[in-house]
Amino acid sequence: KLSVSQKTATVGQAFYVKITVYTPTWFTKAPNFGDYQVRNTFTLRTQRPIGGFETINGKRFTTLFYEYVVFPLNAGELKLPPLSVAFESPLEGDYKGKAFNVTTKGAAIEILPLPNNDNNYSLFVADNISISESWSNEFTDLKVGDVMERTIRIFAKGTLANMIPPIITD
Repeated sequence: KLSVSQKTATVGQAFYVKITVYTPTWFTKAPNFGDYQVRNTFTLRTQRPIGGFETINGKRFTTLFYEYVVFPLNAGELKLPPLSVAFESPLEGDYKGKAFNVTTKGAAIEILPLPNNDNNYSLFVADNISISESWSNEFTDLKVGDVMERTIRIFAKGTLANMIPPIITD
């Protein structure tokens, strides 16, 4: 099963894709999720597969899932492709693992462009941002020709460094 954390996102805004595999018994060989490649995105797997149980129509299933963080790069409809997953699990009433290869359905999410701004500042999406600056010397007793170095630090939560646009300074 492929599920998406939301119906829309903005260019650069992270969203999650969850791939879940179900079996009515147990896994004798863990699912091989492989890489999930989505065109025009930067996609990362979040951690190891997480196991659990889910009841569907009164029947209990063993589950394993992976989550992927997807950062879209372009506006428009983003098609999330299906993913094939190989694993082994015994049939009900048996104990020997049998090989299975299942494929999820695909999905789609609408990616909105970054909003227009009147002052031509570069925009990006993040959960929390702080910007600080420091200078290599104090501003007292400066003379013509003294070298000063300015360091600008951007701390952004909920994005990746390569999603932050270059800083343009005068």
